[in-house]
Amino acid sequence: MASKQYLAPRFETAFTHQANYQYKADEDPTTPAKQKRSEEIRQAFLKAFDAARLDAIVYPQFNFPPKKNGDTYTPLGRDQNLYSSVTGFPALVVPMGFVAPGLPMGLQFFGRPWSEATLFEIGYGYEQATHHRLPPPTTPPLKDSFASKFIGTWKLIAIADRDPKTGAQTPAERGAADGQLVYAPNGRLSVQIVRSGRDKLPVGSADGFSSYFGRWELLTAEGCVVHHQDGNLNQSRIGEAGKRYYGFDAQGHLSLTTPPSKRPDGRELSSVFIWERIP
Repeated sequence: MASKQYLAPRFETAFTHQANYQYKADEDPTTPAKQKRSEEIRQAFLKAFDAARLDAIVYPQFNFPPKKNGDTYTPLGRDQNLYSSVTGFPALVVPMGFVAPGLPMGLQFFGRPWSEATLFEIGYGYEQATHHRLPPPTTPPLKDSFASKFIGTWKLIAIADRDPKTGAQTPAERGAADGQLVYAPNGRLSVQIVRSGRDKLPVGSADGFSSYFGRWELLTAEGCVVHHQDGNLNQSRIGEAGKRYYGFDAQGHLSLTTPPSKRPDGRELSSVFIWERIP
């Protein structure tokens, strides 16, 4: 019976040589020279950090696309993990967008020794400012995950006003006439809301009517869902990222509360939209 071939023939010799290497890491005669070179590189980076007064150096994580399985001939390009590996300095990678055909790219923040806290601050600020990460369209949230509680189609059943100082909640003067919210498993969303009292508004007025679509992002640490708008009936709000603080009651209703805003009468209030899932 023929044995299985696990390695491409062009890699088998190198792998066999490494597997049978005669020295342990701490006994390898080349180790002192490698350690000396690593220290030289560390000192060079420290001088560069000090000279430019840098907290971090920023660059793409990879400068080449991933290869298909079985492709052993396409050049690898350069993997920028090298700097952190050689120096031992910390590095953090965050999403930086996509390149055709929809391949995600990472941005690396490379920092000074023991600067993990600073890198987390920089990386978090970058993520919150750009929102480059998109959920994989072919990989919906796990069935029993918290995110799955949001997925589905919801009907608007009420709108309330909430005082952020006292928590007191009263029915909104212009409550819900109709509304629909859709959270899709692939991270897309659409929202349509019509408030009561539109018959008293001038013909053609868009006041009390909201319609937009985009993607949704769940931030459990902040207790909110972010609606990233790609299109809006109100053109000036395209691209807006609005936070909606969520809650679920005993009946399974979903409440989404907006950040407080000043009303024409001078009061600071939040709007609470209450939704019922459509089976």
